[in-house]
Amino acid sequence: MRRLSAVGMGFALSLLLLSGTAVAGTYSMSLLQDPMVVMGDSTASLALSITNTSGGGGASIGWIRIDVDPTIYYVSNSNTAPVGWNVRRIWNAGAGQSYIIYEAISGGIPPNGSVVFNLVVTGANDGPFPADVNDMTDAFDRVDVRTSSSRRAERFTGTPPTWKRYGLKIQLFAAPSALGTGQNIGVSAAVTNRTTVTQMQVSPGSLSLSGSGSAIYSTGPVPPNSDLAPGNLQVFSYNYTSGLSGTVVFSGSAADGTTGMATSPTGRSNTVIIGDFTAIMALVPLKVADGQQVTATMTLTNNGTDYIASVVPSVTTSGTAGLAIVSGPTPSLIGAMAPGTNQEIRWVYTATGNVGDTYRLSGRATSSTLTSIPDPAVSPWGVISAYSAVVSPDIVASGAVNLSLVFTVFNNGSYPLREVTIDTPAGWNLQTASGPPGWSANTFGNPVTALFFTWGSTIPVGGSGSFTLTFSSIPTVSNPAKFNFLVSMWDTRTWPFSPSTGAVETSVTVNPYSITLSSTPLAPPSLIADGTQSYAIVATVNGPSGPVAGAPILFTTTAGSLASGAPVTDASGQALNSLTGPLSSSSVTATVTAQYLGATANIVLTFDPYTGLLLDYLPGTMGPTSVSPGDASVVFVLDVINTGTTTVPGLASSTSFSFSDTGAGGTSTFTALLDNSNPTFIAPGATATLTFLARNVDSAFLSGSYFPVLFLDDGFSTPGTRPVTDPVTVSGGVAPITIIRWRESIQ
Repeated sequence: MRRLSAVGMGFALSLLLLSGTAVAGTYSMSLLQDPMVVMGDSTASLALSITNTSGGGGASIGWIRIDVDPTIYYVSNSNTAPVGWNVRRIWNAGAGQSYIIYEAISGGIPPNGSVVFNLVVTGANDGPFPADVNDMTDAFDRVDVRTSSSRRAERFTGTPPTWKRYGLKIQLFAAPSALGTGQNIGVSAAVTNRTTVTQMQVSPGSLSLSGSGSAIYSTGPVPPNSDLAPGNLQVFSYNYTSGLSGTVVFSGSAADGTTGMATSPTGRSNTVIIGDFTAIMALVPLKVADGQQVTATMTLTNNGTDYIASVVPSVTTSGTAGLAIVSGPTPSLIGAMAPGTNQEIRWVYTATGNVGDTYRLSGRATSSTLTSIPDPAVSPWGVISAYSAVVSPDIVASGAVNLSLVFTVFNNGSYPLREVTIDTPAGWNLQTASGPPGWSANTFGNPVTALFFTWGSTIPVGGSGSFTLTFSSIPTVSNPAKFNFLVSMWDTRTWPFSPSTGAVETSVTVNPYSITLSSTPLAPPSLIADGTQSYAIVATVNGPSGPVAGAPILFTTTAGSLASGAPVTDASGQALNSLTGPLSSSSVTATVTAQYLGATANIVLTFDPYTGLLLDYLPGTMGPTSVSPGDASVVFVLDVINTGTTTVPGLASSTSFSFSDTGAGGTSTFTALLDNSNPTFIAPGATATLTFLARNVDSAFLSGSYFPVLFLDDGFSTPGTRPVTDPVTVSGGVAPITIIRWRESIQ
């Protein structure tokens, strides 16, 4: 809500310094990292380290006021203070001022001590940071550091830092996110001109790499540079070859090629994991109330050429919050993972603790021979907060009409919540607002603030409530843009006085790019999870000017294997991919996700259970690999692996090995039954050698390479067939003849 955040309105303007205030000592203020303020963005965080440099015997710092230029910045109402400090006041634009006041609860910053303040700023009037012709250097309007809030308090002197407001925006994307060694990594650098003039010969130049793995540069950037009009975007492409196992992150910055006065901050890509067996840990949500559930997901990928057998996942928790297991791991055992396949494993926990307590999960998966990389895979940190707010959806289409956003507010404070306000950005035309049952809804101001209030149906401690805003129209953008929605709450103790009990800055990205996914065959009907059947997937990308060509699409899946991690769109804006299901005796649901410049689409594909034995051929184990027509008493031997979680009790004598030349126009088939002297029990993840009875090769067999088929029967389960992925070569026989043209002449 856009109102003064102060205790008592009478404090609003009584902030002028008295002349002749004594000087207590000195301070230093520095930025711990580049705040990466970019023209056109709407929020940034300045990590300010303030040190009392007065020396021993000096006074402590107990009161700090920081003013920003209100024509460029506002101080976000979502700001919080570090431990031992309070946010005393936040003021925006009144009397042409925008500032925050921090006050020490006790002690303050002693001589030689330091405290880090994370100052969150938005653009003026909660809009974007203003544009200029080139990069600009910004500074605080004023920094006032004192011993206390008293007007007679002693002051500290010091020099505040400056920072750059960049004119170019860069975003880096690397795909696939997990792969084996010696494979291609595609990196895209999306550069946007956020200045008010055309920037010439803009290029991201060479990228740098960091992490425990390695990648070898192949090509890029393509194109080498580009002239960008204001607001225009260019995607530059690079290719690398994955090297040593581990993690790799790509980073780089862009600049114009003529003056170098328009630049971008350093951008970092997503993490790419290189290795035969990789794991990625995810955790949602990352901001919860006490007693709220969180879900951890480990995505395993077999990037190698061999099966990974008897995979067991495990996780450990860390942080000051408590995590009580609700369910998981699901599944707890993977019999075997075929090359190129993914497997998602889930845990559900209940997070408990005090406000500020943190939580994180670290996980690994082990087999009889491998441990997943990185070891361990770690999730982001989560935190327990007094209040949290989640908006859904958080990515919407540019220029959308009749768009509804649902804001879910969680109360982990000390009292029930009675009032909630949501500040909407300029250009968002609010049509209706509705709250939980028993809550009234009103709107006021420009830009509009939605105010929700109740007398009796409060949000209890530990509870949540959902508030819906429907917009008749939203802004049309040419590049992805983030818009802030400040959600403020008042509980039954503080209402109706300022300040709000809590405030949370949420954001929604408006994206001019959109992705749609389709599959063939369309689901339903579903396919069978036999490890061979596939869905063809088409991703269609549209942008501000229609179909987008040359766009690398990042694909991920929760199950099965994708033919490509990052196919590129053609002239019609379409990228082709396919998903092959795993071998599974239970139904499989795979969520395939496609992403491009923040636009995301999902499609859910299902595979029905495979009713045959969960035995799969181990590549490279078949022998012999070549025969000749007329060969006598040929004995084939090969290995199979049990990919299930139960023991295969044995194989019946009807189990067979066969291949045929009928697909090449011949009439010959080789079939050999199982020799009963083979092993009778195959444990989960275990392998067994199958030997088949000697048989003769038909002398009429056509020359060529043929892929055999295993017919598997244990005498109890439903029999089924499994492909042998290595061919048998028949040489020295009759070669098939293709008749190109037939002509018959009658004399």
